[in-house]
Amino acid sequence: MLACQDAIACLRPQLARESLARLLSATSQEIALLWNATAGLHAVALGMDWGPADNVVVGASEFASLLHIWQAAGIELRRVGAGPCATVDEVADAVDSHTRAIVVSHVSYLTGARTDLAALREIANRCGARLVVDASHSLGVVPVDGPLCNVVVSCCYKWLLGTHGVGVFFVNSKRWHQLEPKAVGWNSVIHEADWRQRTSFQLKPTLEKFEGGNLSFMSIYYLENALATLEKIGTSRIESHVLELGRALLDGLNRLGVNLLTPERPADRAGNISIATTHSEQLEARLRERGFLTWGGDGRLRISVHAYNDMADVDRVLEEIEALGLFS
Repeated sequence: MLACQDAIACLRPQLARESLARLLSATSQEIALLWNATAGLHAVALGMDWGPADNVVVGASEFASLLHIWQAAGIELRRVGAGPCATVDEVADAVDSHTRAIVVSHVSYLTGARTDLAALREIANRCGARLVVDASHSLGVVPVDGPLCNVVVSCCYKWLLGTHGVGVFFVNSKRWHQLEPKAVGWNSVIHEADWRQRTSFQLKPTLEKFEGGNLSFMSIYYLENALATLEKIGTSRIESHVLELGRALLDGLNRLGVNLLTPERPADRAGNISIATTHSEQLEARLRERGFLTWGGDGRLRISVHAYNDMADVDRVLEEIEALGLFS
């Protein structure tokens, strides 16, 4: 019975890696299942061979993890962007020959704006930097072009419909084959048949070498089931549906005269629509009382639509926002 349970425990993570690899146009050998997205960023910060003049370029309005990891490591952090989201030109102006990484969210947690990864790849190529992407607000709802990136990290409890306790860590072996873990556990190494031979170790050739020990199997079972559902629908269908709902939501919010932070062009957004308002926490609380789960804070209210939403949901939330009337 124990052997059977072990086999099942090994199967589910591999199925999850394979599904994630298909979403990222990668291979399952390039995917590790860590505790969260932050763990993947730590692996990057610890795995680089930093020089005294090296720097990292990141948008000033990025999520806290994307900023503080480099600061904690003592790396020069070049914060760019005069507005809610750094532009490609602002990133290009900030890089130099000592820029080791350009770090960006594919979709902004703050505004919902979608980043042009191809343009950032060109900048990274010119200065010899690695492109490190947080896809927590895009993976599962819009396509994420893994081959453009050196690294992609993502949480799983948002658009991937998973839960806490597991995060995605993808390292593009064609762009960064030499990244190695600084922390090693029994699951990082090729197992020796006899304990007497454990005088040295050889790391696994796959990205499982970053996983260290036992995984959060319950979280992974949940994730693997969610990924199978998302794959059955298809990312292109989900993206089309979400952009259509977003268009209707944007049109309705424009009619209400609110201050929108999210770009209107479909290619520049995903599933998050953000309203600039000083009353975001009040709006979030009052919408929650009425059965709508949104997110307030940072001077904006974020409304998100996914595959399970429909136009009736959009109409209802617009009616409630109009009734509440807290926009300034």
